[in-house]
Amino acid sequence: MVSRNQKQLEKLAGVIQIELSRAEGADQNDIAQNREEAIKYYNGDLPPVADSTAAGATARAADISMDVADMTNAVLAQLTPMLSTDALVNFEAKGKQDEPAAKAESEATNYVIVEQNRGFAELQSSIKDALMLRNGCMKVYVDDEVITRDIPTTISPTVGANNEPIAARKMTNEEIAVTLIPRAANETRELKNDLIRVTTTKRHFRAKSVPLDNISYEANAKTRSVQELRFFSERILYKRSDLVDMGHSKKTVDDLPYITDKSNLVEDARNFSGQQANISQTRDQDVIECFEVHLRIDLNGDGISELYRVLIAGKSAGTVLEYEEVDFVPYAMGTAFIQPHRILGESLFDHLKQTQNTKTTLLRNSLDNQSRIINGSWVADPDSTNMQDLLTGSQVVRHKTGREFPIHIQVPDLGPTIFNAMTYQDKMRTERGGAALDMMSADAQLVGETAYGIERQYAQRELLTAFMGRNLAETLIRPLYLIMHEYMRRYSNEPLELKVNGEWTQVDPRQWPRRDRCNVKAGMSAGERTHIQRTLQQLLQWQTSAMQVGMNGQLADMNTVYNTVYEWATYAGLDNPDAFVINPKSEQAQQAAQQTAQQQQAQQQAAQQMQQQIVQLEQTKLQQEAKKSGDELAYKYWSDRLKAETEEAKVAAQGTIDLEKTQLQGEQRERAALNGAQSSVASTGGTQR
Repeated sequence: MVSRNQKQLEKLAGVIQIELSRAEGADQNDIAQNREEAIKYYNGDLPPVADSTAAGATARAADISMDVADMTNAVLAQLTPMLSTDALVNFEAKGKQDEPAAKAESEATNYVIVEQNRGFAELQSSIKDALMLRNGCMKVYVDDEVITRDIPTTISPTVGANNEPIAARKMTNEEIAVTLIPRAANETRELKNDLIRVTTTKRHFRAKSVPLDNISYEANAKTRSVQELRFFSERILYKRSDLVDMGHSKKTVDDLPYITDKSNLVEDARNFSGQQANISQTRDQDVIECFEVHLRIDLNGDGISELYRVLIAGKSAGTVLEYEEVDFVPYAMGTAFIQPHRILGESLFDHLKQTQNTKTTLLRNSLDNQSRIINGSWVADPDSTNMQDLLTGSQVVRHKTGREFPIHIQVPDLGPTIFNAMTYQDKMRTERGGAALDMMSADAQLVGETAYGIERQYAQRELLTAFMGRNLAETLIRPLYLIMHEYMRRYSNEPLELKVNGEWTQVDPRQWPRRDRCNVKAGMSAGERTHIQRTLQQLLQWQTSAMQVGMNGQLADMNTVYNTVYEWATYAGLDNPDAFVINPKSEQAQQAAQQTAQQQQAQQQAAQQMQQQIVQLEQTKLQQEAKKSGDELAYKYWSDRLKAETEEAKVAAQGTIDLEKTQLQGEQRERAALNGAQSSVASTGGTQR
């Protein structure tokens, strides 16, 4: 009796076999042939002109115009600055309180993709595929590094504090129980016989470019999202040893057929060597062709399709090695030229194939024309002319008879005409593929007399390149970051330590919310970046001016200034703007602000003390001046009083003197009168006696 699980495996194998045979991108179909042809055009691997190898024909020029390769590399060179940053994507916050968390998640996801996975090189590979082969593909997966170590339950002999030997002994049950407690989130411990096995799982999140050679998917799907496809497959070549190491049964792996061919059309076109691939010398290194398939199918019979990830070995009558139900497809596929309602895009090869063919013909005609002018064109009789001399362009042609042949024919110089035709084709190339090649010429730098004029000319010329960059940002980079964010949120087993806002911190992806909105900074041309930088510079001037006139905290503050400078540095292509500016919210800035505030407070206190001292000095001065004024008034008062009293005394003394003088005079007059009277009496009295 066939089990239900066996029936599911058989159903999966049968459905996948049919899907692989008719999927877009499968070997030998139109998409694969287009990719093969694009690689050949890029490599200049085109056949010579039809009549150049005919018997007896003159050798024709076999040069090839490399428009597809030149334009692809020129566009890639212009797109490279768009990827030269460690902050390609910022997740949008769901509110003001969510802004620090969203910034930390952006930093962590950028760090994993750009730094840990060489994101610049991986994204460049996928973008080059998109430019050449219509689409580029990135994949996200988890790579576990398992490290084990054993702790014996027997404690080795040691020496005590008094140099007394301590014999070996077994751990007690309590000691074993304590030792079995994990010390980290990504660690497990189990008791095996007399050992405690410690297993540490270091989980690495990978983002890698997947060759379009190995990608196939549902044909004519009316969607631009990989997540909406019914069928998506990646062809992976595993060694037998790899499959056994992944945990598959050695017996099952030994029974799998191996391959020794050159893989597929597109991969073969990429190889410069004609050597046969996938040949091993030992069985463990045999190459097994496997397909990692994501398929929507109803296996449980409830009428609703679920998404399954299936690993199957072999394209026909394959063996299902593993399958599991999953929630999403861990692939992102983008394009530079979007086809509406289709995941399949357009390539520069599609746009420039005709131009390269025409220019190749013109180039060969020009070289053939120059060769004929130099070597001459002749009419000759083969019976009387040594044709070998004539065909090799020798200046001496040997004749057998004296006839008129060979006759030299004047060849017109078609160089100017062909040059005009090639110039027109260059114009067509610019219109179809952008002006990346024109921008690389020195002439483009001289257009316009001012820097603004040059910027405007650049902006007009690089519009199509910017258009391609933006398409790739939205169709390839955005879904890549959203998938990586979801993978880290679901499968992280320990916090991640990184630098956020200039400070080292731990970010735990297990605590992240689901994100479905983000801003992609990649995809901007050099002109767009310059325009944004100039706008940010003007904004910075307005902010500093506002703060200087007293609007600090009202129109701008140090946080807004930091954000402006940080964005300017990001658009300038600096990998780590925090290395050049300090976040005002960081601990370092807070400490510096606190020190500055303390210094300002100390300065204010010193100024206040100085002012108080000045006031005290002024008060003392005023007091001294008041005292001096009082002393002067008192002196004047007493001086005036003394003077008055002196004058009064003088007047009194003079009065006294005058009085005494008057009295004295009166007394003198009285005496004189008395004396005169006495004299008179004496004279008369003497007579009477």
